[in-house]
Amino acid sequence: MVDPASRLLRILREQLAAPGLDLDGKFYAQGGDSLTAVRVVNTARAEGLPLTLRDLMVHQSVRAIVSAPTFVQALAEQATAERPAAGDTAWAPFDLLAAEDRDRLPAGVVEALPASALQVGMLYLCELSQDRELYQVMDDWEVEAPFDEPAFRAALAELVRRHPALRTCFDFAEYSVPVQLVREQADPVVEIEPAATAEEAEAALRHWRDSGRGGVHDWAEAPLVRVHVAVRPESFHVAFAAHHAILDGWSYSRVAVELMTLYAHGTAAGQLPAPAGPVQRAFVRAEQEALGSAAAAEHWLAQADAPPLLFADHGAGIPDASARHVLDLEPELVRGLHRVARRLGTSVKSVALAAHARALGALAGREEDVVTGVVFNTRPPEPGSDLAVGLFLNTLPVRFARVGDDWADLVRAAAEAEREGAPHQAYPQAALVERLGRPAFDVTFNFMNFRDQQELADLTAAPTSRWRRRGKPSFPFHVNLEITGGRGQLRIGHDPAHLPQERAESYAGLLAGALAAVVRELAGPADPADSAEAVGPVEALAVARPRFAVLYDAGAVPAGEIGAGLADLGEILFLVPRHSAHVDNLRSVMELLGEVHELTGDQEADLRLVRGLAPDGILTFCEDLLRPAAEFAEALGLPGQSPHAARVFTDKGMQRRILREAGVDTTRTFLLAAPTDWAEAVAAVGLPAIVKPVTGSRSRDAYSFRDPAEAEAVRERLERIAAAGLWEPFVVEEYHEGRPSEPFGDYVSVESLCTPSGITHLVLTGKTPVMPPFRGTGRIWPSHLPAAEEAEVLDLVTAALEAVGADHGHAHTELKLTARGPKLIELNGRISGHVNMMARESCGTDLVRATGLLALGEDPQLAPFDFGGKVHFQYNNLSPLTACTIEAVDGAEAVRSLPGVTGYRSFVRMGDQLPGGTSTLTLDALSGVGDSHAEVARTIEAARAALTFTFGMPEGPRRVNGLDLARH
Repeated sequence: MVDPASRLLRILREQLAAPGLDLDGKFYAQGGDSLTAVRVVNTARAEGLPLTLRDLMVHQSVRAIVSAPTFVQALAEQATAERPAAGDTAWAPFDLLAAEDRDRLPAGVVEALPASALQVGMLYLCELSQDRELYQVMDDWEVEAPFDEPAFRAALAELVRRHPALRTCFDFAEYSVPVQLVREQADPVVEIEPAATAEEAEAALRHWRDSGRGGVHDWAEAPLVRVHVAVRPESFHVAFAAHHAILDGWSYSRVAVELMTLYAHGTAAGQLPAPAGPVQRAFVRAEQEALGSAAAAEHWLAQADAPPLLFADHGAGIPDASARHVLDLEPELVRGLHRVARRLGTSVKSVALAAHARALGALAGREEDVVTGVVFNTRPPEPGSDLAVGLFLNTLPVRFARVGDDWADLVRAAAEAEREGAPHQAYPQAALVERLGRPAFDVTFNFMNFRDQQELADLTAAPTSRWRRRGKPSFPFHVNLEITGGRGQLRIGHDPAHLPQERAESYAGLLAGALAAVVRELAGPADPADSAEAVGPVEALAVARPRFAVLYDAGAVPAGEIGAGLADLGEILFLVPRHSAHVDNLRSVMELLGEVHELTGDQEADLRLVRGLAPDGILTFCEDLLRPAAEFAEALGLPGQSPHAARVFTDKGMQRRILREAGVDTTRTFLLAAPTDWAEAVAAVGLPAIVKPVTGSRSRDAYSFRDPAEAEAVRERLERIAAAGLWEPFVVEEYHEGRPSEPFGDYVSVESLCTPSGITHLVLTGKTPVMPPFRGTGRIWPSHLPAAEEAEVLDLVTAALEAVGADHGHAHTELKLTARGPKLIELNGRISGHVNMMARESCGTDLVRATGLLALGEDPQLAPFDFGGKVHFQYNNLSPLTACTIEAVDGAEAVRSLPGVTGYRSFVRMGDQLPGGTSTLTLDALSGVGDSHAEVARTIEAARAALTFTFGMPEGPRRVNGLDLARH
């Protein structure tokens, strides 16, 4: 008989696709993960080896496993015992139910089990919240082949026959315990619609989903599954929707693979492995056993024993985590994560979890006792469980004593936490929450490696593409890191009432930076283990990555977004001004994304600092730092905006003079050097007029006046500024009256990319009406202007940018629409606020990344944005002019349910202080898409009407409808 070591070695080689594995080769170092571990254990047990998941996770190598006392003892016991070595064979249908419950089972039920605590919790929350999206999960994908309806229906019927989970429903009223019932037969609702184009197919899918037909809201009727097919002439789009209470993430992927395999090859036997045994039964039994385990309870209570990390009060309601943030991970980074795992002998999940813990600590400003929820794979080691379809997961707390340790120690701590938790991973989270009297964690982390997607890719008879997943759990902040082949994606969901969008984006940047940092420190050069099968083509990480000097302060792009855009290009060196409150608040974020160095304001000392850092590129997104960035780039001989252009962009008086001399602009202006020149300025410019600082942004201290009385009021305001010692030069300009443009604003802007080879206008932005005095509220892509007027605007912007010598970087130009044609308002040498977010969401373009490439002297090769005939919008409600606090925001869920709304994100938390004044402080961001400008205008109006803000004003609370914010 072959000895156990040889048999186990053969099994590991087969399951890991590692023919060169020897007795000392480690499981995780060869790319093993939790699902592969289940397969190894199942195969070993089927061959009579008493291997456990814990033995494999702890010992990893064949030599260590077969020498472990637990394995040796199990072998000895097995040799003398008269029982099967593996599998749950001593069972009968219904045997986990009480006799009185079995007597009440209806006809047509082939199995009945107690519902798991996780299933009960999910369905309870759905009932309590009445949120029709909660725990509704949908996968959809494109099939590049003609549609055969009979073959598809036959494949779906066979899929449902194979898997009891797809025939499961629930009954929480008729039995002594909540019960899951498996029907003998269940027919999913299938809707098939014709579609002439991809756009029509997408619209049909969206309508099916938004109308509620793609959701499952009656748990008592099997199956809890809905299917939609949009059929085009030579292809079709499949959507498979099911309630999360019956399927986990891996199961959704398995369903897609089996459905398309059965469709492509027919339903004859032999196309797929035999269906799994009673795996769901084993899962329920394991949960029941864990619930009675004092050791399991003690372990998880200790893991959760730390102060709340992010949310001191979760509130009474159920979180609405409908806001989303998605970040793609480059193949180079994914390969690096695999190399780190191999070097340390851990799973890629442990590497990613360590990066998440450090990013989370930086976000919370905490280096000790960082607790996160972690999704554990709880598939029982039963025959076929790796191919079973059902709900086999649990989310439990993992506490990191410290997250500031070196990377190797932090990754090992993550791996050890998973190993220590594995024996207790069936313990119900609900029981833990009940013991604690509070949530066990503020954020959840889930790592998924979709190996089954390769099976879809191999189906040449029915090639698939554009695979997507949508779902909404009940956690206020959840993080999913997914790897498919050689690529990765970070998907964040959050409730803006708990975690504003800006903080979610900061976390995304922090995690991207942490992943890059762990790869940079531990991955080493590429090695032969970087096989195409495991992680894609072999490419070495660059030994010396480019270094970006990013001059940073409050500006158009937050630090986390900068980190996300530059993470795969190189290292980030933040150069920040001293004594900046904005920098102080985000210092821990920036320190995780890269290095942080302070600028003193002494030009020579700062230049010495920059020279010593030896950056490969210099960039900024902050108006006030354009000049030093340009001067540093010129001094170091790096690509950048010229100091002259930077000065023109930031000096409105100089800008007007140069544009006037070039014949581009005829606006009357006067440089107000002191308040005593006020009368002369008004006489020179005339009425109406506007006064604004020569330098600065965000409409700060900008005021208009139309008659002598208003002019006198502005003069008095400027006198007070001077008396307070805060005087800076102002420019007084002729005010251009806008032409009527309702429902849109009477001004537009243009986002341009300037390079030595020319100027590319990326997008002409339409605007919603401003709030007083001149605070922008929203953007619309493309603009509502007719083609002739659009051409006139773009020609004027080209002439203006050429006049100021713009030949590097982004430019944001604002123009007034008047009866006499477009008039320049101002030119800015940077991205406009929120534009990068909108570009990513509407057309997948990251302008931060493009800026990084330009700083390295590379052409980002951006073309004018293409919106495919759609109209995209982003709208911001702004804070009142009166200083106050934010006490409540009502109507967010109603806004998110409006047709055409793709996202609503709050940027404030209850209790936040709002400073008042004329600075543009955004309360939120509403985004969406429509088929026309008129439709978009109606959507914005409806969303504003649905929102009500409660402000703590000096005189007391005041409720303000979104339509009335402009009056406050």
